Amino acid sequence: MKLIAYYLPQYHVTKENNDFWGEGYTEWINVKKAKPVFRGHYQPRVPLDYDYYDLESGEKIVDQMKLAGQYGIDAFCFYHYWFGNGKQVLHKPVDNFLKLQNSPIEYCFCWANETWTRTWNGGAGNREILMDQEYGDADDWERHINYLIPFFQDKSYLKINGKPVFLVFDMQNIPMATRDEMFACWDKHLKENGIEGLFLITMHIGHYGGLYSRYSSGEVDFEPVNTRRLSRESNTLYMDIKELLWKYQKVPVLRRFLRREISYCKTCDLILEKHHGKNYFRSLFVGYDDTPRRGYRSTIYTGSTPQSYGHYLNKTIQKSIEEHNELVFIYAWNEWGESGYLEPDMKYRYRYLEETKLQRSFYET
Repeated sequence: MKLIAYYLPQYHVTKENNDFWGEGYTEWINVKKAKPVFRGHYQPRVPLDYDYYDLESGEKIVDQMKLAGQYGIDAFCFYHYWFGNGKQVLHKPVDNFLKLQNSPIEYCFCWANETWTRTWNGGAGNREILMDQEYGDADDWERHINYLIPFFQDKSYLKINGKPVFLVFDMQNIPMATRDEMFACWDKHLKENGIEGLFLITMHIGHYGGLYSRYSSGEVDFEPVNTRRLSRESNTLYMDIKELLWKYQKVPVLRRFLRREISYCKTCDLILEKHHGKNYFRSLFVGYDDTPRRGYRSTIYTGSTPQSYGHYLNKTIQKSIEEHNELVFIYAWNEWGESGYLEPDMKYRYRYLEETKLQRSFYET
């Protein structure tokens, strides 16, 4: 059994974020300025010892890996951003991390292949495109896989049956005419470099259906996004606030209607009820509250505590063992802008990590 935590690299300054959000922008900007939207609301979130770190050098990643390994996390899954035609962002931390050749635990990539739009900071639905996700042609596919190959050749890169594990966030976003042709190109180049293809994992983010490429080897639900979107369609978890309310969001009496509150425990129960076959890996989320990004328009999962997280981690590991699946994905190591993190903070300190280590220990032989 391997526990894999998603990892966000957006804690360093980039030209693109400077252009989009202002000079010196990192994820910490939104985290620091978050305000509670109701009495007792835990915002802003503050990292332990006020460690608003910078990831650019890659050394901080090594330190985080050491900490994660001590508490039972086996691998990080780094979000990877390749927008086509050679356009890449947020890659410096992992590039510099690879140069260090000092990985205490394993790691893999999740290709976050989504168009960037201006919807944060209380954007109220403004869909201005900041960076469009494109897929280019064969030349770009080769550039992309050639960038990835040195990571795949790293002894610390997570592999199943010798194949590097690689997640695709939204397989349906890749044009059908491109999908298998691109992965065939990758397969060819990988084998030319002594790598027996990818262990390609399709992520479910609210789409119904199964695998979306003949090259796919497995699947995983990205939680809580997947369950929230599917439940939204069937109207079982919450109802959207009508757009009319956004016009009146400055009226204090109406502010309480603007946020969406969802039960953490009920959501985890729904996740556990879903059947998973072989290589359909289970996932769990630590918590979710995107108030730092969306203010009064936030989505907040209530009831997430170290104890409730530990309970559902135990159940998730148990079911994965019964289903003969060796990977569990956890959202997340450091999604501070959405309050989904295992890293220690000033309120809970190491309690989420301690629960991770405790629940894992029940199943170790």
